[in-house]
Amino acid sequence: MVNFTTIIKPLSENVMNILDLLGYKPQIRKVPFKGKFAYIVRVSKNTSDLITDIDLWKN
Repeated sequence: MVNFTTIIKPLSENVMNILDLLGYKPQIRKVPFKGKFAYIVRVSKNTSDLITDIDLWKN
C-alpha cells in the first residue's frame, strides 16, 4: 500500500488525477488532523509497479 498525506486539498486532488492518468485506482480519505483536515491518497493495488514507475524510495 502506498499513501500520500497532505493538508492541502488541491494538492491531494492533483495527486489523485496524476495517479489516475498513470492507470492506478487511487482512493482519498479526509480525516481530522490538529484542528484541520488531512487528505490521504491511497493506492493499494499494483503498488510494486507504482513504486517503480515513480522511483519511490523511503528513508
